[in-house]
Amino acid sequence: MYTKSPQTVNTARFNVEREIENAGEQGEPDYAARLGLRGSSALAFPAFSISPYVGMGRSYPRSRFSIVFYTWRNGLSTKQGKHSLTVTVNHQRIQLTGYQSSYPAGNFRFEEGLTSLPGITGTGHGFASFLLGLAGYAEKSYVVSPSYFRAYFGDISVRDQYQAPRA
Repeated sequence: MYTKSPQTVNTARFNVEREIENAGEQGEPDYAARLGLRGSSALAFPAFSISPYVGMGRSYPRSRFSIVFYTWRNGLSTKQGKHSLTVTVNHQRIQLTGYQSSYPAGNFRFEEGLTSLPGITGTGHGFASFLLGLAGYAEKSYVVSPSYFRAYFGDISVRDQYQAPRA
């Protein structure tokens, strides 16, 4: 805050806010390697879906988000006679950095179709496909760097407040 005269005051502010969210299994043992699953990420367990049973594993086992708000505000107020004039300038910069990989260790779906008899429905089983290692669908994502998002906002406002003379 700077007071130039009894009628004129300049107020400047700068503020930084930061939020970080981490979710993941850092530091956990490599369970996939212990089971003999090679080629999967050591930081996450693969997701399995064996029809008709409930699946296991998580879609997004690791994520990291960081958001930073930079806010600048400057206000100049002056009084001239019956007028109080205020000029305010606001500027905000937002930086969002996010890393979220779906199925970094893999996603495997085992269905009855691969172990059923040809032309006869209802004869296969998803667990039999699992035991044979015949996944009907498999995917794995590779996200090597985070996503960066930036936004800028600003505004200028002018206010004149007039004090009417008393009668």
